[in-house]
Order: sequence, then C-alpha cells, then structure tokens
Amino acid sequence: MKLPRNRFLRGLIYLAAVLLILLAADLALVHHWRHIHPGYDTTRITEPRNPDGSIDFLAAVDSYFGRGVTFDNNAAIPLLQILGPAAVPKTQAPDALTSRLGMPPLPPDGNYYVNFDDFKKSRPDLPTTAPATSPSDLPEPENPPIKSAWRAKEHPLVAEWIAANQKSLDRLLEATRRPRFHIPFDVPPKPELMISLHLPHVVPTRDLAAAAASRATLRLAAGDVDGAHQDLLAVHRLGRLFTQQPTLVETLVGITIDGLACQAEQQAAVAGELTAEQARAWSADLAALPPLDPPADRLDIGERSMFHDINQYFARHSASEAAPALAGIAGPPNNLDKTGALLYLTLVPVHYDQLMRDANAWYDRMVIALRKPTYPERAAALNSINDDISRLIGGQGFVTKALSGDWLMSLFLPSVTRVNAKHTAAEMRLGLTRAALALSAYKSETGRYPATLDALVPKYLEQIPPDLFTNQPLIYRPAPDGTSYLLYSRGPNMTDDGGKDEGPATRPATPPDDIAVRASR
Repeated sequence: MKLPRNRFLRGLIYLAAVLLILLAADLALVHHWRHIHPGYDTTRITEPRNPDGSIDFLAAVDSYFGRGVTFDNNAAIPLLQILGPAAVPKTQAPDALTSRLGMPPLPPDGNYYVNFDDFKKSRPDLPTTAPATSPSDLPEPENPPIKSAWRAKEHPLVAEWIAANQKSLDRLLEATRRPRFHIPFDVPPKPELMISLHLPHVVPTRDLAAAAASRATLRLAAGDVDGAHQDLLAVHRLGRLFTQQPTLVETLVGITIDGLACQAEQQAAVAGELTAEQARAWSADLAALPPLDPPADRLDIGERSMFHDINQYFARHSASEAAPALAGIAGPPNNLDKTGALLYLTLVPVHYDQLMRDANAWYDRMVIALRKPTYPERAAALNSINDDISRLIGGQGFVTKALSGDWLMSLFLPSVTRVNAKHTAAEMRLGLTRAALALSAYKSETGRYPATLDALVPKYLEQIPPDLFTNQPLIYRPAPDGTSYLLYSRGPNMTDDGGKDEGPATRPATPPDDIAVRASR
C-alpha cells in the first residue's frame, strides 16, 4: 500500500493505525480478564457448579441457610399457608416453591390473611369514623393501632378487620412456635442474577405482625392480658425467625417486626395495665426469647455471594447481554444508561479475578467488624472501613477507578453501619421493655416508681440491662414524687440527647437518636 506524500495525511494514517492497535490490545485485554477462576481467594464458594463450570451461588446460599431445616421445624410453611399465593414469587413455576418445601399447593382462593387496606376496599359499607356515641369519636386510623390499648367501639373498622383475620392470627401463634425459618430461593426457573430475587413474603409478613400487635392492644383494653401477651410473644418470635433469612433486607424487616411488640409492651407497662405478677411474667418470657440472629452471617454468606454472583454474570456474558443489568444497578446517582454500560463493559478491561479478591478483603473487614463484642467497637471499625472506602473511591479519577474495577466494586459493597445500629437498637429496646415492665411491677406493689434502678434487683430483674451503645448504665430520671419517669439509652450516636429521638440536631450531622421509655403522671 502506497502512503500519500502529504505529511499530514500520513500522520493521520499512522495515528489511526496506532489507535487501532491500542483498541485491539484493549479488546484483547478485556477478553483475557473476562474470566473468573473459582477459588477461595476469588469466588470464596467453590461448590456447587453450574453446567458451564461457574459457581451456583444461589444454591450455595440456600444450602447454607437451610441447614437443619425440616418440614416439621420450618415456620415458613405455616406462614405461607396463612399468607397464600401472594407471598410466593410470580416469577417461579406454579407450585414449585411449595413442592420444594414438601407442602401441598396453595389454592388460588382460600381463607388467607387480608391486609387492612384491602379489607377497607372490600367493605365500603362500614363506617369510616367512630360512632357519635363513642367516647373518642376518632376517625379510623390509616394503620392499625399498636402503641396503646384501644376498644372496638373506638375503631369499629379495625375491629371488624381483626375479627375477619382471627383464624390467620391464631395460626400465627402456632406457626411461630417452630424454631426455624427458611424460604428457599433456589426454585425453578432460577433468576439469572441473585440481586433480581423477588421477596413478596416480606411486606405481607410485616403487615401480619402489625395485625397481631394490634389485636394484642385490643385484647389489653378488653382485659384479656394473657391473650395480648401471647400475641406479642408471637410477634417477637416472628421477628427473630425472619432474621434467619439470607438477606440484610429481611434482617431489617425482622428487626422492625420485633419493634412492634416492644412498642405495645412498653405502653402496657407505663399505662399500668398489668398487675405486678403479670409484669414480672411478661419480663421473664422476654428474657427467655432466643436472640435476633446477628447480621454478620448475612453479610459474609448472603450479601458477599450476591456481589460475586453479579461479577460472575458480567464476566461470563457478552457486553451487550450484561449492559442492561449494569445500567439497572448503576442507575442514580451514577446515571449510567444502557449505551454507557455497553461501552464500559466493551472497552474497559476489568480484572474480575482481582476485583473479587479486593472485594473479599473489604467483606472480611466488615464481617470482622460486625462480630466485635460491643457496639462502640463495631461502630469504630465500620467507620474506619467507610472512611477507607471513601478515600479509595473519592481519591481516584474516573479513569483510574474504572480501570482498577474500584468503581464497579463501589456500586455493590453494602453499607452495614445502619444494619449494625438497627440490630443493636432492637436488642436495646428489648432491654428497655424488660426494665419498663420491672418498673411497672415495682409501682404496682409500692405505689410509686423507685428512686434508682438498683431497687429493681433482684426481685424484679436479675440485673439492670446496660446501655448497649455505650456500655454505661441506662439513664433513669424519675419524678421526685415517684409518679413518672424517663428511661433511655443514648442511642447510635452514643451521646446523651436528653431522651430525644428526633428533632433538630444539637451537633452537626448528629440528630437526636436516644431510645426512650416515658411514663407520664
């Protein structure tokens, strides 16, 4: 081929040739690095394998969290029978989940739990406000009342709804007496990505727990203290069962469910609705509950496997096949559309083996941090990790981050600081609830609240629960006449906010977050 005499044209040709050579080298490097070699340092899990030799992360996670689960001890089976087909992913083959669990298929129509919104829509004939003869004359609430005892004549629509769900709520009490909970995800047809798993059981389970807590507060007002106690224990057990699932989302929902019971129990304690004997019995039963499952395993096995599954997908699929998934995951604030994702996956040589090794190092640090024995230690370790990640990601230009894979990694690494705070707060609320019940028993027998919490030991409590956020004593401020008190933990910010859990920040970026129980005169 004869080159033109014009130097400028020859220069353009040379430049184009160099660019083509560089592009070819880049594409070769992209192809070379788009391979994953399974092993402990990369995929961490090495079995089971898919037919193409890749790791079946979904099956591995199911196997790990399903250890020891049987037909007879799995509370998920009766729970699905309470909730019905609405709690089963529509992406799965009909009856595939129930068959996997060894249970009969769920009929399309059955006497299943009905949530409050659907019940309201189905009963337009019922009044939307309390009768004029009721003492409160309150409008029907948007959500079922939980925080205080209430009577059917105050909220007739809610009472009708609870009556309609009586059978489901009774079955919940029995279901939660089973010690294990496992809803398998490895059900045909399997999703291409673990991150696209559907969790339709989450919202109706939370609603069902709210219904049980609301029935408990209705029973309290009617004088059925034992019935209320059994409902609230079922809510506690359901929250604990839910934290056995593989995802941090389900852990957070389980924590929320447990908090519903604590709200009702604390209100019963401060409202004086329990005798001293009943308050002590409630406290003893709370002490006997198993702990909420710690989130470390969910991060170590469930969330880590989800990260590796995503990267394995990118490595094993063409850029055109993987681009929609990357665009969907990297949406706001990255705003990466399908074209940008396609260009990234086509042109950027991501070393997937090294990406997995780097991610494992971060996950290992987070798991170690979550397993530290005290909240201050966990918080300090997690804050250090967050700072290091911010420096790593923020201290690089986009080209450097993209070429190293750090940008891709930053999309998926979870922030577990919130999970750590929520989990500790749930444990703290239970301790505060037991203390409130002990204070209720003390006042029932003596006519006033004690001057110090030490007066509760050993008759009402074997020991005073510490403030789990600071490893210091709880803050207790009784009124001088013993008719009221304020009892609280300093909360996740580990600072005394005077018992306030919301409001304007007293310090930059640290709004009040104390966890408190208040007894009014």
